[in-house]
Amino acid sequence: MVYLLILACSNVTVERSQIIITNQLTDRQYLRRLSLDIRGKVPTPEEFSSFDSTAPETTIDTYLQDDGFGPRIRAIYSDYYGTITDQYQLTGSDFLLEDEISFRESIGQEPLALLSYVAENDLPWHEIVTADYTLGNDILLSIFPLEEVTSSSEEWRKVRYTDGRPLSGLLSSNGLWWRYMSTASNANRLRANAVSTLFLCNNYLERPITFERDNNLLNPEGLSDAIKNDPNCVNCHNTLDPLAAHLFGFWAPQADSWMEASFYHPERERLWEDVLSVPPGYFGQTSNNITDLGRKIATDPRFASCAVEQIMSHFLAQKIDLADAKRIVQHREAFLESGLTMRSLIRSVVQDPDYKVGHLNADQEGTNAKLLKLDQLVSSIEDLTGFRWKYAGFDMFDNDIIGLRSLAGGSDGRAATQAATVPNATLLLVHSALAEQAAIYATIQELEQESSERKFFNLIDLEQTWAQSTQAEEQIVHLFNLILTQEIEADGIEVQTIHDLWQAVYQNTQNPSEAWVSVMIAILRDPNYLIY
Repeated sequence: MVYLLILACSNVTVERSQIIITNQLTDRQYLRRLSLDIRGKVPTPEEFSSFDSTAPETTIDTYLQDDGFGPRIRAIYSDYYGTITDQYQLTGSDFLLEDEISFRESIGQEPLALLSYVAENDLPWHEIVTADYTLGNDILLSIFPLEEVTSSSEEWRKVRYTDGRPLSGLLSSNGLWWRYMSTASNANRLRANAVSTLFLCNNYLERPITFERDNNLLNPEGLSDAIKNDPNCVNCHNTLDPLAAHLFGFWAPQADSWMEASFYHPERERLWEDVLSVPPGYFGQTSNNITDLGRKIATDPRFASCAVEQIMSHFLAQKIDLADAKRIVQHREAFLESGLTMRSLIRSVVQDPDYKVGHLNADQEGTNAKLLKLDQLVSSIEDLTGFRWKYAGFDMFDNDIIGLRSLAGGSDGRAATQAATVPNATLLLVHSALAEQAAIYATIQELEQESSERKFFNLIDLEQTWAQSTQAEEQIVHLFNLILTQEIEADGIEVQTIHDLWQAVYQNTQNPSEAWVSVMIAILRDPNYLIY
């Protein structure tokens, strides 16, 4: 119930013009949000002591160089691209692979790995549609026509397709087109809309369409006639179909054939002549192949604007629309001035006034709190405690075959296409179970260490019975500060409540360390851990 009460006041939908900022996030809240959003970790007490909210650039730049930045980019764009899924036309066994989960994970990660590589290396963002390489791992190198560009010990490294396909970053990747398939009647139109949506934020499916009642759209001939002659259809198809005409080299009528789906087919590039009767083109401009398409996307003003819109939408947790035109221009200018580097765009957005909002005007009775995404929950608890939930060697949050991804609020690209934005029953159960296991793991680790070397229980003896004492109070304050980044009073209600919990567990178990485990579980389970 506490979770629901907090979130009921957190996701208030109002017109942006009606919002009045009554106060901003505190320094602690702002730093916690920055750290979790940029690198997926809870900030340390030392970082709080050196943080200056009036000049946050140094801290932001430090976080942008953190090892957690790359995984966060992959997680952010996973929600947009939807390539992480457990459903493909082919399975690992079709390629004589035994590890089905790693096979599917590798396919979905190919596009996201390239996005992350471009962001982490401060390359211009248009590299994602113009690069003559992609990113691959050992599994992809064993099943796709790929060769390494440079030798590297990294799990994901630069590779290049060798089957004659035009090279143009994500537009050439099997990982993208395995997710966005095409039937014979669809003729690559779904793929064309994916190109328009992902890179230009122009989703044809969101356009209002009115059909004439006498059009027989269930008949192939009637559908073809409507596309060519009905003004309501022509309005979209005169730009959508030329985009689709670029993609026939990826057309695989037998999608369940590994030869069909894994390789590019140059001999099929001109199938548009028979299937669409429309040559490749780009919104009225002549275009030749995928490489040409990537260049045109890169120079389209909508490409940079779309990147800005996607990042703003994620970090501000708002739907970006025409009311945000002024702010889009501001962040777009920062993006362009940097040479389209992702770090510069994020640096600009996280200093946006809306990002720092603590409360909306009293009439709306709302706060600007956000709910942790699944990747943030998992990575932050791992960073704090060292615990990563695995079963039979597989990460429990990477899939839904043996894992808990969707139940924990994550998205799978198909069935659950968006991550949870409000808590639900299964998310809370997973959070509770994860907190319990992480607390037990961390406490067992610290039982083997001297108190001076411990991260959590550095002020008390884990195996000694204690009554209310200054040391115990300080220990509880330390846990709240470390886990929830909250400053509490040693004589406050929180300390008394935790003391009562410790006493109750100790009376039942007669084991001081088990009582302290319960204390840590309670703090990790606190709703304020999920809300930031």
